[in-house]
Amino acid sequence: MNAGRDTQGPAARATTASGRGRSRWLAMLVVFAAGGVVGWGLHTIFCPDTTQRRRRTPEEARDALTARIAERVEMSDEQTDALRAVVGERIGAIRRIRNDVLVPRLRVQARLLHDDVDALLTDRQRPLWEAYYAELTEKWFREEAATAPATAPATAPAGPEATTAPGR
Repeated sequence: MNAGRDTQGPAARATTASGRGRSRWLAMLVVFAAGGVVGWGLHTIFCPDTTQRRRRTPEEARDALTARIAERVEMSDEQTDALRAVVGERIGAIRRIRNDVLVPRLRVQARLLHDDVDALLTDRQRPLWEAYYAELTEKWFREEAATAPATAPATAPAGPEATTAPGR
């Protein structure tokens, strides 16, 4: 008698359908989240240099570079210890050159950029530019502020080396 007829009422059908709908949404959410986790993991593995672009302390930089070199050329523990001292010395020298020579020149160029952009702006735009320029220079020169010597030169050195690369 009831063959082919719906034996469930509308309330029972709605409950069953909503349960299936929820499980579908849950399955889609789980797949989406899993895809995000897998994507993040693959990016971390295959693009390690872009995963964290934070500034490193000299010791962190020394240890990271030492580990990469030692692994790449298969150094012994004794060689790695000697390498750590060499890399630490070189990184210190590179940072001093950066702070004493490059940063002052970069500050001059940043100030020229500021002035050139400022000349293009209206009075209404200038405060916006000043705020954005302050953000930019804070980001550009953040490390220098933390590691600069107390007597860092205020301006770029004069001479031909200020505008050309060595050997040119």
